[in-house]
Amino acid sequence: MKSHETMYQYRESGLENVYLVNGVRKTKTPYGDAIAIVDQEGLHAVIGKALCEKPNRLTGREFRFLRHELDQTQKCLGELLGVGVKSIESWESAKGGDKPIPNDSANRLVRLLYREAVDGSQKVQVRALLRRLVELDRREQVTELVLEEHDGRWEANVAA
Repeated sequence: MKSHETMYQYRESGLENVYLVNGVRKTKTPYGDAIAIVDQEGLHAVIGKALCEKPNRLTGREFRFLRHELDQTQKCLGELLGVGVKSIESWESAKGGDKPIPNDSANRLVRLLYREAVDGSQKVQVRALLRRLVELDRREQVTELVLEEHDGRWEANVAA
């Protein structure tokens, strides 16, 4: 695995713990250096799926990332999860978004909503996915996501 110094820290995602091994194109412009990400939509899908599979609760930033990918406002997602806007605001901003969200049900449901959105309802088996999330909650905390692009497709390498 490459060191963090040679990887691109993908802060544009709103997450501080995402590193790209490759798939980043740097070019010079009259206004300074510019960064282009290969297949940004595909990258975001892989990040979202990796977040859904990571052990333990989502952090506020991770929760916000999935909410944005679902194209949901805090109000709309709160209604789906059965919580108020203030709760979601609190989760997403607690300790700069690095604190795990305290609501286990919301943590699981936002993952389910995301997986249903990206995989389609035919592929998502809710009961099996809920069991998987309960299992993941018992595992060691993951602190960073390292992603690598191969032939135009992104792959996640979840590191503890």
